[in-house]
Parts: sequence; structure tokens; C-alpha cells
Amino acid sequence: MFNDLGLEKIINYLEIYDNYFLFIIMYLEHLNFPGLPAGLIMPAVGILVSQGTMPMIRAMLISLMGGVLGSISLYAIGYHFGFPLLNWLSGKSKKTKKTADKLFVYFDKYGNKSVLFVRFIPVARTIISFVAGVAKLNIMDFVVNSAIGIFIWNLVLVGLGYFFGYRFL
Repeated sequence: MFNDLGLEKIINYLEIYDNYFLFIIMYLEHLNFPGLPAGLIMPAVGILVSQGTMPMIRAMLISLMGGVLGSISLYAIGYHFGFPLLNWLSGKSKKTKKTADKLFVYFDKYGNKSVLFVRFIPVARTIISFVAGVAKLNIMDFVVNSAIGIFIWNLVLVGLGYFFGYRFL
């Protein structure tokens, strides 16, 4: 199953480009660019950790730095360009509008902690950065909650790769 998704290619890129590939992919994912999702990258990292090719601490720090910096970048875009950009994006995709509307409701209900909790929900986990920026959430609250959520999510995915991924190669 994993091989159909190109897991071997991802592992090869991680072995060749190491920290750079991991950082860039995590940065772009949290900037909400389409591409390789953490759901594929981080289990591949877990496989490399299990093989001793990549140290766990380094993998977690690099992925956390990429995720947090990507999130801050998207937060800044939301903060500075806010509703006009959101309205433009919503006009391009009804799915984006629907997701953003749900996130605003969730954000109003749970405040700062919504950033942490939403990090575990596919699609919404990256869009929350933009919504938090539009809502002008305190940057330190945003960074702390983002870092905690990103770290936990990445740790779970690395753990899955570590314990189960090697069986699918």
C-alpha cells in the first residue's frame, strides 16, 4: 500500500537530501502548498529513524522548525492580507470557504487552543494558520500552540513509520 504512494522514492530523497528535503517539505506543507503531505513524509522519516539512518531528535527538530516557520509565514499572510485574500480564495474554491468558515466558528468557540487542537485534523491543520492571522491571534500564543500541535502530530507519524512502516517496504 505505501509503495503505491511512492514511499520508497520519498525515503530515497530523504537519504540523499536529508535535512533540507525534510525542512522544505514541512515548510511548504504548513504554508499550505500542495505537494507531499506530512502523512507520507513523517512515516518515511520514522522508517529511517528505525534503521538508524536519521537520528530521532534531529528529525523532530527539523520537521518542527519547518512546520512552525511555514505556519508563521501563513499566519503573516492572513494577518496582513486578511479578509480580502480570504474572499478571493473562497471565490476560487467552495471547499476553502467551507473549511475557513468552520475554522472561524471553532476559533471563536475555543480561542487560542483551537490552533493546537486543529493541528490533528487533515486540511484544516494548515489552514488554521491563515485563520489565526486573519483573526489577529497573539503571535506568541499562536507559535506556542502551533509548535505543540505540530510536534505531537509529527511524533505520532514518525512513531507509525518507526513501528509499522518497514513492514510495507
